[in-house]
Amino acid sequence: MKRVSVTIDGNETVYRSLSAAAKALNVSPPTVAKAIAGNTTLPGVQALTELAPQPGQFSGDRRPERKTCPKCKLDLPASDYYANKARPDGLAYACRSCFKADVSARNKTPAAVQARKARRAAEATDRINRRIKERMATREGFIYTEEEYLAHIEKVHGPDEAVTVKEVIKRLVEGTRNAEFVE
Repeated sequence: MKRVSVTIDGNETVYRSLSAAAKALNVSPPTVAKAIAGNTTLPGVQALTELAPQPGQFSGDRRPERKTCPKCKLDLPASDYYANKARPDGLAYACRSCFKADVSARNKTPAAVQARKARRAAEATDRINRRIKERMATREGFIYTEEEYLAHIEKVHGPDEAVTVKEVIKRLVEGTRNAEFVE
């Protein structure tokens, strides 16, 4: 974030951002930017300049070359940190190896393991249900609900055939509890 220096009646005031200067002058930020570039003037303002960031203040892709990790206490190059735009220096709080160790430890907690098992079980159930629906597709390639499929079989092959298909579907649904349907 760049600071802005405004001189009015010989008094210099430094604002921490272009927006702050615009608010103090009761003008829009684009107007202040144009005045800094020299494209326009503001009444009563003698000088308006943009200052470089203060030491320790970073903007955009301006990052320190090195940083000390607060966890392992090692002074490491910036390339050993993940990017984090929310932080003032644009780098993650801890180095990559400490970050990975934290995530690994968090994933080994009983709650995380239980959540992972539940998620995998739900995904397996979804896969099974998708396969059952695919097996109920007609020769035209449309996927029907169980009732529509049975009505189609009864119409094409008669009521006796529909009963046997109903038994097959029942076995398929019961079979979802078996490992043979899980990838």
